[in-house]
Amino acid sequence: MLENIISTEMDARFFYRNGFEVDFIIQDDGELIAIEVKMTEKDVKQVKKFVEKFGNKVKKVIIIDMEKEGKTDSVEIIPAWKFLLTKLKKHKN
Repeated sequence: MLENIISTEMDARFFYRNGFEVDFIIQDDGELIAIEVKMTEKDVKQVKKFVEKFGNKVKKVIIIDMEKEGKTDSVEIIPAWKFLLTKLKKHKN
């Protein structure tokens, strides 16, 4: 359900699945932003595999978590509520 909410707010249409999965991929000026949605765990294995595969094309890697916030292994972790509030604020401007 959380993935569906995030997908709707981002108007996301892309995901990557080829031996591993990343929930959403956004292209930004030819670079890639990988977004993985997790309920509680902060397992970065999937997004790290994505970075290994696409290397310098990856601009940013984000994990959207239910509660946690921070950074681990160059992966930004954002709580879902904060991500959604930020998206809503951008839509109003």
